[in-house]
Order: sequence, then structure tokens, then C-alpha cells
Amino acid sequence: MIFFIIILSVILFILFFIPLILGIPAVYFTLRLNQRHEIIPYDRKELPHTCMDFFSSCYKDLFSMGFSHISYYKHTGVTNSPDAVTYVGFLYNSKSKVTASVMYAIHGNIRNGYIELASKFRDSSRIVTYNSTSSSSFTYPSHIIMRKVNIKNTEELFHDHLMSVEKLKGSTWLIEPDLRKYMYEANEETREILSYQVEKGLMRVCDDGTTFGPTFTGAFGMVIKEWILFKWFKIS
Repeated sequence: MIFFIIILSVILFILFFIPLILGIPAVYFTLRLNQRHEIIPYDRKELPHTCMDFFSSCYKDLFSMGFSHISYYKHTGVTNSPDAVTYVGFLYNSKSKVTASVMYAIHGNIRNGYIELASKFRDSSRIVTYNSTSSSSFTYPSHIIMRKVNIKNTEELFHDHLMSVEKLKGSTWLIEPDLRKYMYEANEETREILSYQVEKGLMRVCDDGTTFGPTFTGAFGMVIKEWILFKWFKIS
């Protein structure tokens, strides 16, 4: 019986704690972000075949809820990995003043498709609701409210976002975004978020002066967010 308990304890330790122990130094020594991040337009013909089904399904749902297509964009240069890119379909609902970004991130063999819904208020603050399977590794300034929800149904996601808008400040505080400035504002916001990580001691500027790497505190925070026990405790 004692032998069984020891074996079980070792297995549980390996499953729950080894990823945490190894993950922190791995993130600290390997993760690098840079200021060359940019969002650029692209043609739908450039969209990889692996993204098409996801985009088509999301667009069908969003069109049925009153969204209109604005343009296609892609994110490049956030990490130092040359094969990392996120494809974006940008839409807008003029009635609710909500923008929608259908996003499909590709990093090597990793694929992650999700939707971001965003609303902007008169005081320049904004709220974003997204249903990605992974949490954002960043800490955000107080005027950017990021909400990760486990809602896959697009209509339910939209309803949840509208409810959060009402609870936070109310729809009467919403303003129409300048859709022409989407690329510029998105690029500037990413740079602001990276600078904020440095300000909070979560990231550091590397020797080359343009690349950002996590501090030990930042690496710990990034890994702990994805730690299975942390997720269990958070849900409970």
C-alpha cells in the first residue's frame, strides 16, 4: 500500500509540477518579443487552406448578427520566430458599435482559431472579449480590459460581450471606432502593452535594444497562468 502511494505521488508530481518547474526557465531563456510587430493588410487569396473552414464558419455567424466585413489583416513580427503569423478577418457591427476580429494564429505546428470582440468607450478605455484556448501572457494597462471566456458559440459570445459592456459602463458610453485607423491603433497598442510589461518589471529590454525578454517574475506569471492546477483553482 505504501509503495502504491509513493508511485502515485511520483506520477502526480511529474504530471503537475515538472511542467511548472521546467516551463519557467524555458520561457525565461527562449521567449523573445520585438518592436517590429506590425499589422498589415492581405488578400483573402493569401489565407492558408487550414484557416478557410474556421473563417467561413465564423463569418457566417457574424453576418447573421449584423456584422459587416471591413478588411483582412495579418500580424507578423511579434516573436522572433519567422513562421509565426496570425491571420485576421476584421468586421464591424454599426448598431452595437462592436468590432470583431476573427483570428487564426499559426506558429509551427500549433494552430489556434478564436474571435475577439471589442468596444471602445468615451474615456478611451476599451473592453475586449475573446475565446482563445490559451490565456494572454500579458498584464494590461487599466484602460484595456481583457476578458477570456470559455464560450465557443459565436452568438453566445456576442451576447456575453454586450452584457459585459452594460455592466462596466453601459452602451451609452460607447463610441464609434475610426475603422480607417485600425492598423495604426493596433500597432501602437501592442507597443504600449510591451512597454507596460517593462514598466511593471515583467519584461526587460535585451542587449540589442529592440528585443524584449521576460524577467523571472514575468516568466513565472506566464507559466503559472497555463498551469493546470491554477486553472482548476480559478474555475472553482
